[in-house]
Amino acid sequence: MFIVTQYYNDRQYEKCIQESNKLIEKYKQIVSPFGWKLVMDYYGLLIHCYVEINDTENAEKYIILMEHDAPDYPEINNLKDLLNSK
Repeated sequence: MFIVTQYYNDRQYEKCIQESNKLIEKYKQIVSPFGWKLVMDYYGLLIHCYVEINDTENAEKYIILMEHDAPDYPEINNLKDLLNSK
């Protein structure tokens, strides 16, 4: 996660999206101790990337996935606010 987040910090949004999707595919079945899939953190990172490149359609897609798969995910409201602020 650290390496992928560094792509985001370096404004390499497309690379961050590509690498996040690879990790989502690899770890999609792992459930965190909080009860939701580990990939929710990657979905959040993807939302940030898509907001930065003005791709609201994909950002909304991941918000919907999060609402469905982890409605109690603690960052979901902040991510919605981020999307709505653009």
